[in-house]
Amino acid sequence: SRGRTTNGPRAAATVAVKLAAGKALYRALRHVGASDADPFRDLTAPADAAAPEDKREAYRSDEVARLLAVAEPRDVAFVHLCATAGLRNAEATGLVWGQVDARDGLLRRVVGKGGRVRDVPAAGALLDALAAIRPPSPDPDERVLGFGPWRARRRLRALCERAGVRYEGREVHGLRHTAGTEVARRHGIDAAADLLRHANLQTTRRYAKRSRAERRAVADDLAGGYGPKRGRDEPDDR
Repeated sequence: SRGRTTNGPRAAATVAVKLAAGKALYRALRHVGASDADPFRDLTAPADAAAPEDKREAYRSDEVARLLAVAEPRDVAFVHLCATAGLRNAEATGLVWGQVDARDGLLRRVVGKGGRVRDVPAAGALLDALAAIRPPSPDPDERVLGFGPWRARRRLRALCERAGVRYEGREVHGLRHTAGTEVARRHGIDAAADLLRHANLQTTRRYAKRSRAERRAVADDLAGGYGPKRGRDEPDDR
């Protein structure tokens, strides 16, 4: 069975989705006069205690390089679309050849969350990867990658296995997280917000957080300062 079999607590996001569905159902029943019940009226979704940056871990830049080293041409293009252009899975797999503007180095009219439409800058490495899989005379409405989000997840999992890179806890969105994290680190949070097309800068702040490994290194450095010190400040036990 592909369904969930555990009886543990549901994630806050899952509860919120199910609660919204229940409220919508009873709202529709009241609208058509089939019921006057409102069992979810006083219920609110639980707060999510997990920090946004802890929900999905980014791939390290050296891990992305390992993925690219063993990827076939179509997967090279997919990795670059997500980890270089910062596209979401559905945006990358839904891209058509008519949107690829190699002359100006842009992916034209990418539709993101909330229906917002933006042109996305395409790095030279991405354009090279797209050129490697471009048919001689592609139909402008033909999908660039030729597979959808579900197959993209399967392909990336297989690619991670070949490269010896952990997939769990990162998945496809981890590549976009890598793009945001690396740009925030190198060029600042405003540049990351622009690349990721965030309407709210607060959304981008999660990419400016230190990685788990970096936070561990900070903690280790602090603990190292509590170790025994030798020198003139050391107590004299004689």
